[in-house]
Amino acid sequence: MRRNVAEANGVVGNGASRQPAKGADIGEPALLKLRVHKTSPLPKLGKRTQRIALPFIAAVLLGIVFYQMRAIIVPLVGAIVIGSTIGPYADYAERRGIPPVVIYSGIVLLLCLIPYLAIVWLSEPVSSWIARAPEVGALVEGKLKILERPLGAWREIKDSLQALGGGAQAPEIQVATTLNDFVTTVMALVTPAIGQFLVFFGALIFFLSGRRQLKQHLTLSFGDRRARLTTLRVISDIEASLTTYLTTATIINLGVGAATGVAAGLFGIANPVMWGLAAFICNFIPYVGPLLVAIVFVFVGLLTFDGLLQAMALPLAYILIVAVENQFVTPTVMSRRLEMNPFLVFVGIVFWSWLWGLAGAFLALPILIAGHAVVRHVQPIKEKDALP
Repeated sequence: MRRNVAEANGVVGNGASRQPAKGADIGEPALLKLRVHKTSPLPKLGKRTQRIALPFIAAVLLGIVFYQMRAIIVPLVGAIVIGSTIGPYADYAERRGIPPVVIYSGIVLLLCLIPYLAIVWLSEPVSSWIARAPEVGALVEGKLKILERPLGAWREIKDSLQALGGGAQAPEIQVATTLNDFVTTVMALVTPAIGQFLVFFGALIFFLSGRRQLKQHLTLSFGDRRARLTTLRVISDIEASLTTYLTTATIINLGVGAATGVAAGLFGIANPVMWGLAAFICNFIPYVGPLLVAIVFVFVGLLTFDGLLQAMALPLAYILIVAVENQFVTPTVMSRRLEMNPFLVFVGIVFWSWLWGLAGAFLALPILIAGHAVVRHVQPIKEKDALP
């Protein structure tokens, strides 16, 4: 009986030889592990859920950083996109014996010349439209009398809802109509744009001059030979895809802009060069850009012509030009490796426009093309995985 009690208390042996019984040696890590399993809800989550949750949290944090630092990141991304597009042309010219200094100097001159020509061409038309602002408002109000009845019905509904809510009047919105307010607003937008252009300009020059060193360091950062080969293929594919897309898109958009300018001149619209340039620039934004230009052409037609059919002639002609470009020209000229789901393209444009504004809308498709090239090499589709 005493022996059983002693053994139960952890003591064995008789008299002086009694020693404490040796139990299982449970270390501190094991105890901590047991506590984690008892108290933490993480083990209840599946491994697949954890693999999804961690990249999602990282993507959200990265998106916050991109949004907060957009004034710096946007020009840097733009410089990388343009530099990756120009890089293969610079390599080709260098192989033909043209020094890189000449190539980069020509690029710098072209980048400085484009904004200068745009300002010279657009200064007079924009100034005339600003001077006609009161007249334009009166003309729009007179041409849109057809909407007077629906607007009146909407006003009655709004007044009824306000009466049900206790008659509280919504605060009036003050609209700046003076020229000084307009100039102040424009300068508030132009000043950051100038700083971002300077960042883009400097980043582009340094990226082009050190592009090969960056590619070499990025490739050698991987220890595995297979990973190095994959990195080289991804970089080459990104450069080739961006070069093909931007070069082809520029040529196609030049044709769209020229056709739009000719159509505007034939229909008697003032400043056809300005409208052709607007169509050329906005056509770099799929779906959204042509829609905005078509809406602007509706108002321009209403301001220029008296009849509704004449006012709709230019928007319909522009829609026809864009439809021919989208349905026949672009699918024929573009490479098949640049084909992407239209829904993903639209979602990408909406997301990057929300994140970075107008610059994000221009960079959305190049970013999608680069991401598609990465996925194509990192996770290639095998024949056995393809659907029948």
